[in-house]
Amino acid sequence: MKERFLEPLLAVEAGDRLLLAPVFSVDVEIYERGLLRRPSYRRVRLWVDGLTGRELAPLREPTPSFLPLEGRSVPPRLSEAKVLFVAEGSRCGVPEGWRGWGRYASVQVLPQSLSMDWRYLIRRGDRLLDGLTGDDHELGILAPFLESGL
Repeated sequence: MKERFLEPLLAVEAGDRLLLAPVFSVDVEIYERGLLRRPSYRRVRLWVDGLTGRELAPLREPTPSFLPLEGRSVPPRLSEAKVLFVAEGSRCGVPEGWRGWGRYASVQVLPQSLSMDWRYLIRRGDRLLDGLTGDDHELGILAPFLESGL
C-alpha cells in the first residue's frame, strides 16, 4: 500500500497548526441500470476517512505530494478490510429514496488500487478546517483540550 501526502486545497496561513489525518483512496467500478435509464459503466476514485469510516467528497481531485508539511499525525483506526467493505457498500452517486426507485448499481472494488494518504486538518483559531473537503468545524469547548496536543 502506497503512502502519499495530499496537498491541502485550502491555503495555509501563518499561525495555523497542522494535523495529519489518514484517508484511504480506492478505485471502484460501477455498473448502473434502471427502468428508464440506459446501462452505464464508470470508474471512480472513492475516498474513505481513516478515522470515522465515512465517505469523503473532495472539493477537487487532490494533488499527491511526497514531501510532508510540518504536522502531527493521527494513526488510522480502520483496517484495509473495513475500508474495502465501506467502499463496496457505497451508493456512488445513485440517489436514495423515491429518486433512486427503479435504479440498480453494482459496485466492484479494485483492492489493488487501495492506498493510504495523509490529509491535513488545519487549526485556525477556534476552528478546524479540513484540507481535503473544505469542511469547517467549530471547536468550541474542545479548544482548551486540543491546545495541549495540537
